[in-house]
Amino acid sequence: MATQGKKVSVIPADSQVSDFSSEETNRLNSALIFAMFLLLAIGITMALTPPFQVPDTPVHFLKAASLAYGGLSPVIQGKQAGYPLPIDLSYFIQLFTKIPFHPSVRVNASEFQQAMHLSWSSRRVFSTFTQASFDPPILYIPDVIGVWIGRLFSLSILTSYYLAEAINALTAIAILSLAVFLSKPKARFFIYAVSFLPISLSLFGSVSRDSNLITLAVLALALQMRNVDAIKSGVRLSGFMRLLPTLLLIPVAVTKPPYVLLYLAFGLPDRTAAPKIWRIINRIFPFIVGVATNALWYLFAGSSLVTSINGVANVSPSKQIKFVVLNPFTFIHDAEITTRRLWEFYFHSAIGQLGWLDTYLPNWSFVLLGLVLAASILNFLVGVELNSTTYRSVIVTLGSVILSVLAVEAALYVTFTPYRAVVILGVQGRYFLPIFPLVMLLPQRAQTIKFLSRLRTKVPLIYDSTLYPIAIVYSIVNVTTLVVRFWLS
Repeated sequence: MATQGKKVSVIPADSQVSDFSSEETNRLNSALIFAMFLLLAIGITMALTPPFQVPDTPVHFLKAASLAYGGLSPVIQGKQAGYPLPIDLSYFIQLFTKIPFHPSVRVNASEFQQAMHLSWSSRRVFSTFTQASFDPPILYIPDVIGVWIGRLFSLSILTSYYLAEAINALTAIAILSLAVFLSKPKARFFIYAVSFLPISLSLFGSVSRDSNLITLAVLALALQMRNVDAIKSGVRLSGFMRLLPTLLLIPVAVTKPPYVLLYLAFGLPDRTAAPKIWRIINRIFPFIVGVATNALWYLFAGSSLVTSINGVANVSPSKQIKFVVLNPFTFIHDAEITTRRLWEFYFHSAIGQLGWLDTYLPNWSFVLLGLVLAASILNFLVGVELNSTTYRSVIVTLGSVILSVLAVEAALYVTFTPYRAVVILGVQGRYFLPIFPLVMLLPQRAQTIKFLSRLRTKVPLIYDSTLYPIAIVYSIVNVTTLVVRFWLS
């Protein structure tokens, strides 16, 4: 009776310890090699990308600087949100804002020479970052540390900026490497594919808080997948372990409210003899936590939220919200039209339309990376036994993906699109990157194709390294693309 609900093995204890140690060692080696390759790829991308040549980074760096100066809550002035910051910071941003949307403009040495003389001076001016005023501070911790160190050692703003980029990059590498360590080979293959996307490398090596949105979503889903496997194996999880993936996703969902629908896929199976009502609550509890947390954050940061969604000309959020609520099917039809018209832009900007969407990779690279992404997703379903449980899992996962994508489009319709416009404006492919990792919850089996199974067992690092040649190719493509765009006159 003592063993009820647990797996009993007749394998000798020494053998179990040996197998366990071997598996742990393989996963650790995979994570370390992944971290090495990712560090190299991000480092190259970061070195060749001038300051503020990733979308929204000026706003995100201003938000981080305000937090470093103690501005946990932004100052509201009219329809703008911001904080009094050193005037040299404004000059620094202006030096590099001539490049976006001007493909013929390049950086030059004089801009860097001027930037080296700009410091964290005592004279301040009100600097606006309305778009980011609603964001929770936790996503800016790496950038804030960079600014703190810069101020502490009287470094130039340029040096502090690159320090913030480096800390943000190391944070991304650490979080993703942990996700790789926690994941099965199929999920690792998918994490590699997403991490080495050119747009991902660009975000990881910048001061953009979007980097943390992606990495926290990947880690949360890796933990969720591990929890599901543990429960299916008869292991009873502590309340904290059950809740940890949900907690990791909170900053992501609070920053981008449409991502709250990701929680729909976070319910855990309950194999106990609890009443049905408790099993249902267990399934929807993460979603309840997500909605409640977002509601509390809205109450706390209400003024900055109103400011951030009312700052676009010719947009009436109240009218848009009313229209979506009263005409959901018309909105879905508009979203379908938008996706059909702009799918190619979504695809390109989700993979590697660099700079401010004005720096293009070769066309063949989009095709190859698209195939790699598709293979990493289909890889989950190879060898899976089709039954009612499998179908239910696929429906819940893909349903959460579709609803999250619609929620992103709805958010941009409300905050960025003129009333009753047929095409939704402002949607970019990178907004879907935190949604992609949901595919890690698709059903999977440890044993699929015999050849790959043997390869994983005998030479696991070869199987785990299948994407590294592609990573090297794309690092080279990134180098040529960035050098031509930003540095060659």
